[in-house]
Amino acid sequence: MFSPKRQNLHALKFKEDIWCSNPPSVTSHITYPRPKHSHKDSPPKTYTSPICGFGWRFELEESFQYHTPASNPHIQELVGHIDLRFNPYKCSSMPLSDVDIAVKVTYPDVETNQKAKNLGHEKEFGGVAVAVNRNTVPGIGVYAEPPQYKGRAYFQITITFDPADGLSLPNTSTPITRQALRRSLDSPSFVDTKFYLFSAKDRDGRPARPRALFAKSDLLTSSSTFLKELLSQGSAFSTGTPCDLLEDVTEEIAKLNPDSFDYDPDSDLESDDDVSGTPKGKEKNSDPHIPDSE
Repeated sequence: MFSPKRQNLHALKFKEDIWCSNPPSVTSHITYPRPKHSHKDSPPKTYTSPICGFGWRFELEESFQYHTPASNPHIQELVGHIDLRFNPYKCSSMPLSDVDIAVKVTYPDVETNQKAKNLGHEKEFGGVAVAVNRNTVPGIGVYAEPPQYKGRAYFQITITFDPADGLSLPNTSTPITRQALRRSLDSPSFVDTKFYLFSAKDRDGRPARPRALFAKSDLLTSSSTFLKELLSQGSAFSTGTPCDLLEDVTEEIAKLNPDSFDYDPDSDLESDDDVSGTPKGKEKNSDPHIPDSE
């Protein structure tokens, strides 16, 4: 019986790898060029990714089959399948523990009426061997595409290493961080925002010692919805005070009310016996604590 010849092709990265130090992990983003015309007898195609992380690759084997949809048993739909494999490649001889692999597959060109079906896949695999024979390529799932789909397929693959291996990986800067650093070239200061926070507890266990923390507003707004609203152009820092970053701002320090401090008594504020508590029966001054000069 004639067997179609397997074709070996190249997959692509549609984003650069994202590195993370905690937990030690690397996320790769892989896609591959789709054939213009496919049918059941199309020869299987194997796409090999560029090197990812510090030496591994991924292999994607594409094949096609006809499926009969449950909604209409009188028709057949051509469905593509991707058999995804993890090839340790240059890492196969490294003394590494087994890794965990998370795969997320999305189809960005799916039609609007199909998007309601939440098409896509997410799978996790634990205990995947890295130190293997080079002829051994562990499988990490088979993924069915939407019926009759001819668009792109995006694979987001995260490999998480055992912390016991002692790997020291860098952290990939986010786009907003890189943008903020570029803007700092046009300004003498990277910092444009200052917050006052309590930094210690007095003898009575109440928060004390307001201290300034400095930040870049662009980075803060991307970290949480609360900070985005607080620092947005629309709010115009309405709850803050324009100030010299190098000088203490007494009106902002005065807003700090120890009685509204809602952390638990066992919070991470360190006790400072040099700071006196407020005597009972006496009113507090609006600024009872002197901030550090640092």
